[in-house]
Amino acid sequence: MRSGRGQPHGAVPGDPRLARYRQATAEVFDDFLLVGHLSTRVVWVWSVAGPLWRRHPTPPVELLEWSVTPMPAGAPGRIIAGTGTPPNMSGQGVVFDIDAQLGDWELGWWVWRSRMFRLTWLPEGVGPSTQ
Repeated sequence: MRSGRGQPHGAVPGDPRLARYRQATAEVFDDFLLVGHLSTRVVWVWSVAGPLWRRHPTPPVELLEWSVTPMPAGAPGRIIAGTGTPPNMSGQGVVFDIDAQLGDWELGWWVWRSRMFRLTWLPEGVGPSTQ
């Protein structure tokens, strides 16, 4: 089975719920302490299925990908040494239950590795390096 990534050819309507998260960044807080940044992007994924003599493309679908970057040691978000970033804060993934995840993100919450973090979404075009 082959697959592809990127923009599909032709006019395929995107999921309007994902428009805000196509290239978005949020500040991640543990209580009131800034511990990192969550970045999101939306990618198109499709594949070719079927037996070798009857290959056909599958319809493209959008996947919501995320990546989290912890604050570096000694960053202004740290209050007391050793209490800032939770262990194993770096990570990335793909959202499979889009309805549940978007509901949490719209309310300003993100649950990851059994911990709940507060999110503050930055204005469009503003990332952690441009503040």
